[in-house]
Amino acid sequence: MSATRCRKCHNSYLRLKNRTLGIKK
Repeated sequence: MSATRCRKCHNSYLRLKNRTLGIKK
């Protein structure tokens, strides 16, 4: 996990992942 990346971008990525997980579940 790179903490150097922008937190906003990371948040967006996490949100997208969560959405995919929710749909897959």
